[in-house]
Amino acid sequence: MTVQAGAAGATAWQWDGLAEDGSPAPAGRYSIRATAGGGEGGEGLDVRLAARVDSVSIEPSGLVLNLSGLGSHPLSAIRRLG
Repeated sequence: MTVQAGAAGATAWQWDGLAEDGSPAPAGRYSIRATAGGGEGGEGLDVRLAARVDSVSIEPSGLVLNLSGLGSHPLSAIRRLG
């Protein structure tokens, strides 16, 4: 799926779980990337996602947020709550 941003800043989008042909995408791990510009001169950008926090675990390494559909991530990787 390709999403075009109209301007700088956040670009809202969501995926319905369907492949390009409209059939359900197979189960598996998927990745998201963002680039500015096109072709070989494109510059990689940071990607941030929103997800529901299902639970919080206290691990030896610190707090870990268990995010719906995204797995477990350390609190230090979270940029915003709310």
